[in-house]
Parts: sequence; structure tokens; C-alpha cells
Amino acid sequence: MIAKRLKEVFESKPSWVKRQIKKTEAQALAREIRKIKSEAALEIGSASGFSSAVIYSAQAENCENPFLYAFDYSEFCYYDKSRRTGQAFEEIHPGGHNFLMKTGVISAEIERPGHVIDFAFIDADHRTPWPALDLIAIWHYLSSTAVIALHDIEMPFVSQWRDTNGARDLYRSWVGDKHRFDNALNIGFMHNIDEDRMVKSVVASLMMDWERTIAPEMLRKFDDCISRYEPHNQRLLRAAILERKNSAGIKLVRNVKKTTPKVAALPAADGRPINVI
Repeated sequence: MIAKRLKEVFESKPSWVKRQIKKTEAQALAREIRKIKSEAALEIGSASGFSSAVIYSAQAENCENPFLYAFDYSEFCYYDKSRRTGQAFEEIHPGGHNFLMKTGVISAEIERPGHVIDFAFIDADHRTPWPALDLIAIWHYLSSTAVIALHDIEMPFVSQWRDTNGARDLYRSWVGDKHRFDNALNIGFMHNIDEDRMVKSVVASLMMDWERTIAPEMLRKFDDCISRYEPHNQRLLRAAILERKNSAGIKLVRNVKKTTPKVAALPAADGRPINVI
């Protein structure tokens, strides 16, 4: 049945959708969602919304009323500004219920969903430290048995995207159970673990060189997320995020004086140079 649902999703894919997850990756997502009987999922980085449609279709095998909470910083699809973020979902599942899309937020600004999340798909900015920051922000919304899927683990092996090690860093640092499928190595599935081991994992990944220079005022938005952790883990996370020197040599401290940030040129996902701070 799930194979039929995925076939329908791909056959219904709008012609304007590009750079969507591959069929083998969709099959891997669906297999995992079916295995854990996910009913409430969360996605960070929806873009066109095609992956959202895949996740929702897989969830529909588990229950009549699945919930999918999706978040993206951009209001419009990053490769087609004439399309709204998540628009493909609406075209594939017209009138789809319980698909809750919110744009204009980073992960630190995601409010607690109305359900305990049993499956999370992180597929936003792939540069270190973003995947780790995304997980820090949503971890307290996950069930103890939740599965976290990281997309684009193999992206650094593509020359134009070599500086996108965030998902790979986090997956390799994870001290809990994790696995990938042979025909979909670009997605890593990590099983949730206790807070101490989770913090140990993300801190290890944050020790890698940061490929994205993030303004201190943006990083400080994660302080509220960090405050949800146990005191000893708060100290570890703040030391790793707010009181370190990143790869650009800017010290990011909690009470830093406001300065004009340096502009650095970094490659976008499609290889075009963009300016970020």
C-alpha cells in the first residue's frame, strides 16, 4: 500500500518542482515512518513541500489523521521565488488536513507543537552548525522513542557543495543507535537518546569548523532553547555555542557589544555565491 501511495505522490509531482528527494530516499523515509508508526511529525526545511507530501503520505498508512508540522525560514521556495514554500504539498494533497506550515522562523523560534513528535526530518541549511542547532531547538518536543532523519549527509562529496558538512558532522557524532539504507545513503536515521548523550553528541559536532558565520544576535535566540536543558548541559551547550570562536574568528559571547558583522561569501545550495553574516 505504501508503494502505491508513493507512486501517486511522484505521479502528482508538479512540473515546477526540482531538486526534490529521490525515489529511493522517499522510500527510505516512508519505510522508517511506517516502521515506527509515526502519527505526528516535524520538518525543518520544506522548500517546495514535496518531501512534506512524502512524509504525510507515509503517515497516512499509520492513522486516519496524521499531523505534520513544517517550518522554513523563507516564505518562497528557494529555487523558484514565484512559488510559496510548501506549495507542492497543497497541489499534491489539495485540502490536506493537519499540515501546519509556518515560514519566517528559524528553529529557535519554533513553538511547542500540539502533539508529541515521533518523527523529525531536518533538511534546512546543511552547513555546520545549523543541523545541530536545529536539533537543540526541537529536542524537547520529541518523544523518547522518536527518530530524527538528517538529509544530505553525502552532500559534501559533491564539489560545489563541499562546505555543507553539518548533517554529516551530526550523524557521525551521534552516540545512539543510527542507520542508513544502502540505496539511500544520503539520509541518516538517528534514534532518540537521553539528554546527556544527546548533548554530548551535538557538542561534539559543534566542535567542528563552522561553515556558516552566524551573527551573535541570532545565536542568542537559542539561549531560550538551551534553558530547557539540565543545568550541567546548559553549561556545555552555552560553551559550545555562545562562548566560542567560530571558524571565521569571531568570538560569540552572550553580552557582546553590537558591532558591524563582517560579510563572508559562501556558496548557496545551487552553487551561486551569496553574502551572509
